[in-house]
Amino acid sequence: MAHTLTAGNTGGAWDLDAATGELKLTQALDYETTPSYQLTIEARSGPAAATVVPVTITVTNVDEPPVFGTASYAFSVAEDVATATTLGTVTATDPEGGEVIYDISAGNTGGVFVVDSLAGRIVVGARLDYETTPSYTLTVRAQDPQRHAATATVTITVTDVVDALAAPTNLAATPAATSLALAWDAVPDARRYRVDYRVADTETWSTAARDVRTTSYTLADLTCGTATEVQVRAFGAVGNAPAAWSAPSTTLATATSACPPPAFGETAYAFSVAEDSATGTDVGTVTATTTGAGPVTYALTAGNDAGHVALDAGTGALTVAAALDYETAPSYSLTVEARTGGAATATVPVTVTVTNVNEAPVFGAASYAFSVAEDAAIGATIGTAAATDPEGGTVVYDIRAGNDSLTFAVHALTGGVVLGGRLNAATTPSYTLTIRAAVLEGGPSATTTVTITVTSSG
Repeated sequence: MAHTLTAGNTGGAWDLDAATGELKLTQALDYETTPSYQLTIEARSGPAAATVVPVTITVTNVDEPPVFGTASYAFSVAEDVATATTLGTVTATDPEGGEVIYDISAGNTGGVFVVDSLAGRIVVGARLDYETTPSYTLTVRAQDPQRHAATATVTITVTDVVDALAAPTNLAATPAATSLALAWDAVPDARRYRVDYRVADTETWSTAARDVRTTSYTLADLTCGTATEVQVRAFGAVGNAPAAWSAPSTTLATATSACPPPAFGETAYAFSVAEDSATGTDVGTVTATTTGAGPVTYALTAGNDAGHVALDAGTGALTVAAALDYETAPSYSLTVEARTGGAATATVPVTVTVTNVNEAPVFGAASYAFSVAEDAAIGATIGTAAATDPEGGTVVYDIRAGNDSLTFAVHALTGGVVLGGRLNAATTPSYTLTIRAAVLEGGPSATTTVTITVTSSG
């Protein structure tokens, strides 16, 4: 059986399968344009007469959101435009023909813009400032009566406006140690200022600040310790163009005061050093900084009468300058002074602690020389090689070399060298002994050389 679509197919929206009689949609439907279709279909089999069937297709309405004329809009406006100025219009339509309502749903920082809820006009609602916000990106929403919504992006570029300005008024300068505190009256509409200065009687101006956004500024790093006459001028501006500065206002001020003293990094310093440290050994470093003129120099002003510590005048580094002795001086209380080129000074206490090192006994002499007659009595004391312990321990003695024949002995507590055998000047005219001194409590030992000359009795 063959099927034929003979009437009612407005716009060719439908396709009929001749063999099966199946209807298929060929394009998008639009309820608002064609809410229904009245089709006529013929069915024919062989030579028999055709059968005509009417078919009604009703299109049901689906509520669609509004549609903007474009996905994004871009407007430009000068920063000095009056409020209530219209920048442009966004437009959306409702496919169902309903009324569209507009609002700004994002990007309207500070509520600067307003949208006409019915017409879609974007209006300036507050003063614009190119320096603060040179552009805005708004999201405008359109809603139909059923509250279905669509959005569009609106970019608004604020353009700079440069006006001629009057100079700042009542410019005044208040001197301090190494600075001038500047202040002036605000200029209407000036959003930033520039401050120049020069030392009096010179030709060159220097720019201290170009984008000051308050009516005050501190001009710092002036030379302290001497009177410095400084000429200052201030400009006002609205825009960012290099030439958009007012004529200057000027004032003359003299900054005269003592330099601020240096400031040490610590209120007190504490270092330690071993008593056996060699000359030149680092002890520690004191450091001071200054905002005044010239470098900082250092000096030891107290506590170093014996000269055991040295101070580098340029760096503040402390080093060992002479032999240290824990038993004699276990610590030093020093005073270090820091001074600037402007003669300002500061001092800081420095404690250097000498740490104890267990030292070997110390003989009274580097070597000893005794003589004895060859006929001296056994047990006679020939001489004494005595040592002392810096830590105050008990010193004991023994002979370590040169006494293979046991001709001599040493008193264990006194260091006295005693004759222990017969002497013969002809056979052995001298002896060289090595005597050791050790501490009974333990620790390092020391040795000395004792030369004994045997004299003839004949």
